[in-house]
Amino acid sequence: MALAALPDVPTPQHPTTNIYHATQVVDNYQWLEQATNADVREWTRLQNERTGAYFGRLPFRLTVAEELKQMSEESSANYSSRRKRGDRVFALRFKPPQQQPVLIHFPSVDRLFRRTTILDLNRLNTNGTTTIDWFEPSWDGRLVAVSLSEGGSEGGSLHFYESDTGRKLPDVIPHVIEDFEPSAKGFYVADLLGGPYQIRYFRRGSRKAIAVPTPPISGAYGLRCWEGDELLFWSTSYTDPGALLAYRPEDKQARATAIRAATPVRFDDIEVVREFAQSRAA
Repeated sequence: MALAALPDVPTPQHPTTNIYHATQVVDNYQWLEQATNADVREWTRLQNERTGAYFGRLPFRLTVAEELKQMSEESSANYSSRRKRGDRVFALRFKPPQQQPVLIHFPSVDRLFRRTTILDLNRLNTNGTTTIDWFEPSWDGRLVAVSLSEGGSEGGSLHFYESDTGRKLPDVIPHVIEDFEPSAKGFYVADLLGGPYQIRYFRRGSRKAIAVPTPPISGAYGLRCWEGDELLFWSTSYTDPGALLAYRPEDKQARATAIRAATPVRFDDIEVVREFAQSRAA
């Protein structure tokens, strides 16, 4: 923008002489230091109008102003539960006086002000009784699974959201409170379901669960996908040493790997363990 197009604000000169170390110094603009002077206040107003006219015509002004505003607000925000998928960084952002954190993602840890809101519990439930137990993005970062609980129950149900839009998908899996692991074509969940841990596999786009076979009288935890949809999980048994098992959706059984524990899980009251094992086997 040419400066000639801006309103002209003349600055009158009022010479003032000061003596510094026996040297006379003439200052033509010392009068501007009197901020309460009527002439100074009018000159300041005209200068502000001239500056506003320049920046107001810049096409990128609003974008820069919004970014600066968001950057200045980040000083009091706290980020937790960080996850990275490709170029996306996911986190829970909490800033008082909000009651609950907000699930967001942003393109870089150096560009926090370009964040996208995925789920804002403060808008979903203004009473503040809904909480995020945990969340896990898909491997490509396009979807994110969120476990939500009500009233501090920790009996979370699993919900799914699009990362770019925050749109909630219709799929809901109740009472997934233990473990979740995304895979190339779906995801695995582990939960109690009224007994020892059970693992289920869901293909993306399908609501039908595939039960993952686990050894009898055992628990399972530490779900991790290494390649494609192959799952590794740790199985603890009340009668046999624990082992790292591997499973693929096309398998009928999970296979034991070479990684095993030295001893089974031990309890002080071994009779209770035996009775529990016999009742489950029956």
